Amino acid sequence: METTKLSSKGQVIIPKRLRASHRWEAGLELVVIDTADGILLRPRAPFPGSELDQVAGMLEDRVKPKTDVETKQQSGGGVKEQCVVAVDTNVLVRLLTRDDEPQYRASRQLFSHESIYIPDTVVLETEWVLRFAYELGPTEVCEALRAVFGLGNVMLADAESMSRALVWHESGMDFADALHLALSQGQAALKTFDTQFVRRAKGLGKCPVEKL
Repeated sequence: METTKLSSKGQVIIPKRLRASHRWEAGLELVVIDTADGILLRPRAPFPGSELDQVAGMLEDRVKPKTDVETKQQSGGGVKEQCVVAVDTNVLVRLLTRDDEPQYRASRQLFSHESIYIPDTVVLETEWVLRFAYELGPTEVCEALRAVFGLGNVMLADAESMSRALVWHESGMDFADALHLALSQGQAALKTFDTQFVRRAKGLGKCPVEKL
């Protein structure tokens, strides 16, 4: 059993072995819960809960009318009544921007009735589309993505890594680089020819970005 001391300011040092085993890093937000057996510390959920009414069309007033830049033709068909359905980039973009009313209504209907899985590749492409086609900045993009990810029926492959990538993107790192690095935690190193990536990633996470 390991022990620790409570400082005069109410601060407690969590032993390094425990931090490492739970992959708790500096800056992690913890929820403090008072229980009958003592105080329980639990990592805050990666994304605060949100409601579909908050998410649907949230970027509508911030984007220009629909441009000639399209994502991909919306897929038709598919198997109905599955436990979880994955979505393509265009479905997520339509839900957020509401720049095509029929597709927006179809996207909202899907998100209101199904359990949704959003692949990492769709998140990556959505960030690119919102930045390139709609000229939105990191703050607006991250705000929208966090709202989507906070929906109770939305699932990601690794919510904690995605949350970390969004924080790093807001701090100035390219989103693709941030996601590459977040998903590489636990590896010995991430090799690159991009010196700017090396510089911006310095001190972030436990996987060093090294120039090849």
